[in-house]
Amino acid sequence: MTQQNQHIHNETCGVYKIRNLKTEELYIGCSKNVGVRWGPHVSLLRNNRHHSRLLQAAWNQYEECDFVVEIVEECKKSALIEREKYWIETLKPRYNGVGGTRGMDEEARQRMRKRQSIAAKRRGIPPTQQKKMREALRERRKAKTGTLVSKATRKRMSEAHRGIGRKLTTEKAREIKIALANGKTGKELASQYGVSHSVISAIKRGKLWRHA
Repeated sequence: MTQQNQHIHNETCGVYKIRNLKTEELYIGCSKNVGVRWGPHVSLLRNNRHHSRLLQAAWNQYEECDFVVEIVEECKKSALIEREKYWIETLKPRYNGVGGTRGMDEEARQRMRKRQSIAAKRRGIPPTQQKKMREALRERRKAKTGTLVSKATRKRMSEAHRGIGRKLTTEKAREIKIALANGKTGKELASQYGVSHSVISAIKRGKLWRHA
């Protein structure tokens, strides 16, 4: 990746774009130090670990020299999120899907949802809880792009991800803790108690059923 605007200094504060010279598709971001912010992007992309799956896919398809970083707008630090949100809404950058469905056609969205639903069923997550988790994920994506998230919404997001452990009783949670202490694996316990491995992991870390 090259730094297209040579006047971008480390201390430049504002909104930037990563542009694909072959397709003119964009990724929009913001930073109080734009001149150094694109370095971590490059590192993640080179290691195939970037949070934007669409940008990562494009990076893998094209050459590194096909991507440039450019300033969209300089602004004060206090206005970064607001201006980033404005430019995302205005330019509608394809690569800001952040692993979501933006940029996909409806058929592709349906295929992805079907795969997610099948995977969730295998983990023992009921359809109603799957819906809550999808809604929570949408709210998190809004938060990433600077959309204000209310206290009530944050509470729903938290409850959605805790809800998959509610089928357990205090007694069962205690049994799981004892079994873990005795060397039983999370996979075995997830199957035995009909919950996902992430629930067992959360119990082990004290995120769920802390006082059981």
